[in-house]
Amino acid sequence: GVQTCALPICPEVLPKDLGWGSEAHARFLFNTCLFMRGRIKSDMAIIFLSRLYGTARWMFEPESFIGLNGKSDVIQLRIKQILQDGGLGFGADSASKFWVHNSRKLAEHWNGNPTLFYANALNFEDLCLTIFRSKRTNEGTPNGFYGFRHKMVSMLTYFLEDAGVISPPLYP
Repeated sequence: GVQTCALPICPEVLPKDLGWGSEAHARFLFNTCLFMRGRIKSDMAIIFLSRLYGTARWMFEPESFIGLNGKSDVIQLRIKQILQDGGLGFGADSASKFWVHNSRKLAEHWNGNPTLFYANALNFEDLCLTIFRSKRTNEGTPNGFYGFRHKMVSMLTYFLEDAGVISPPLYP
């Protein structure tokens, strides 16, 4: 038979040691959003990322990306290869670049915890100003993550709320 579960993410396909509702779970969901931009089935992306969590856990630990000192390109190529080998080859060029940038920024400015985006956001627009990448959000600022626009901010919010990592917000 076909396995059914409540959307958006079935706990059965997540790594067993992830800890439902944990900070590690929030980081996993944050990285998952990089693969929710179309042309890949969401459930397959989550399954492949769950496997990667078991084999390349360092990728899900933002502190691994602090102090790369010019090695970002090497790490990006390594992540691209890991994604391709893990079944996530579509969009691996951009996803690997986004992964390195976002993980470093998350570690350096947000204590590695994407739930902190919600601490001072009064509404959806505030949240988008924090998470969106724009010309005003350069490397030195805490705001601005690659691959996130309205849809991804909404999706991250939905994922985190469904997992019980954040309280239900008053916005989409």
